[in-house]
Amino acid sequence: MARDAIQSQLEATEVRIHNMDQRITEWLDHITETLETLGNRVDGLAVQVTQFNSGMTELKGLARQVLQAIDRQTESIHGHLQVAQQQSANISELAKLVATQASTVDFIIRRTSA
Repeated sequence: MARDAIQSQLEATEVRIHNMDQRITEWLDHITETLETLGNRVDGLAVQVTQFNSGMTELKGLARQVLQAIDRQTESIHGHLQVAQQQSANISELAKLVATQASTVDFIIRRTSA
């Protein structure tokens, strides 16, 4: 009975870990797509800026402001990516802990049964 409850808890934990892993993977995919979109926007902006007259100092100032905003967004996204990567590492460690706990439970059950 206790073994069934423990097994059920382990399975539920594995499902939660799997679901968290899927969500993190989706977050990473979304972040990657966002970074690609930002990269494409930066490339497009660079092409447009080179086509304008170099004497248009106001346009240069605006372009610098846009690039700074993109840099801030990129840094922010990078921070989110680092958090997601840490969460992924935490999930891996949690999976190892679950395996260790399962082994310990099996050992205790075998020892108690003997």
